[in-house]
Amino acid sequence: MKKLLVSTLTVLLAMSLVCSACAANTLKIGDRGAAVRALQTALVNQGWADLRVDGVYGKATAAAVKYYQRMTGLNVSAAGNAGPVTLQRLIGTSEVDVTPSGTSTLSRGASGAAVAEIQRRLQALGYPVGKIDGKYGRQTAKAVMLFQQLNGIKADGKVGGATSAKLYAADVQIYRVQKTYAKLKRGDSGERVKTLQTALKNKGYYGGIVTGYYSFETFVAVKNFQTDSGLRADGVAGQQTLSALYK
Repeated sequence: MKKLLVSTLTVLLAMSLVCSACAANTLKIGDRGAAVRALQTALVNQGWADLRVDGVYGKATAAAVKYYQRMTGLNVSAAGNAGPVTLQRLIGTSEVDVTPSGTSTLSRGASGAAVAEIQRRLQALGYPVGKIDGKYGRQTAKAVMLFQQLNGIKADGKVGGATSAKLYAADVQIYRVQKTYAKLKRGDSGERVKTLQTALKNKGYYGGIVTGYYSFETFVAVKNFQTDSGLRADGVAGQQTLSALYK
């Protein structure tokens, strides 16, 4: 009898784990986050719905999912839930990051569908995100920081609430490299250094005379600008620094 009880409990535990895994691969009303935006974006881009892509799984999203399921011969969820099969067909993966509170923050080391959607969105906006692989690495973090700089958000390289909302805002800033700038460093001189010093002076970072010589004072001004802009503070005025400074 004791063995039978243990066996029964083991089966029930296994069933519970399976159900938990299923629930983790289902989006439903009330869910929020990048995975929901990925679903909404797919529904809109593929012509299944005219939705506001806001990352909030509401009644309109549920209705669009039900319509998609009905029109493509899938099992129609009475509640409009997007299960593994629906997610796989629409966004290419059934592994989703469900964040019911909508307060989840993505940062270096994270991985999954939510990260891949952030990468796709950044790429669509012109930001140099690199390979879309669902892995939040150095290149993704740099792209996020650049996005934050150009959109007036604290450049910490993490995708929190403010960054996530701005990615899909109507007034989002698209990244366009207007010009390629040659790197400037301490000891350089010439007209390009004068332009650099003038720009730093206009933004309040350089208080010296515009001499055209990359002095220690210029070096410090560049470092301070980089720090405030969320860039690598090495005092060298490279492409990213100059693009941010001259925008």
